Amino acid sequence: MEKIPSFDRRRVVWLVLAPAVSGSGDDDSCEAREQAYEDFLAAHAACEIDEDCAVIGDCGPNSDFAPVRADAEEEARALQVDRCSDTYDGPMYRPVCTAGECALETRSDTCCGCP
Repeated sequence: MEKIPSFDRRRVVWLVLAPAVSGSGDDDSCEAREQAYEDFLAAHAACEIDEDCAVIGDCGPNSDFAPVRADAEEEARALQVDRCSDTYDGPMYRPVCTAGECALETRSDTCCGCP
């Protein structure tokens, strides 16, 4: 009868931890996601009037505020949530069209994280 080799726990632990120790590429993935988001916003910023624009973002995790053309709001929001970023704490904004591009205008009546 052939002996089946026993497993080495050190080897199993190494196999489990190796991706974390060697780097799993998350930083590259985060950078790629951030770049895709930024590129999308830049490509969807053209406007003629304020109503052409929307503000995406909220005060929750993995989000901030950014202007985008209203017809691209849903896709921009999905890209924004997919990024690897922190929470936002500060003023809220309203969308405006300035010099043919969607922009943010600070709202003085509310803010994220304010007491």
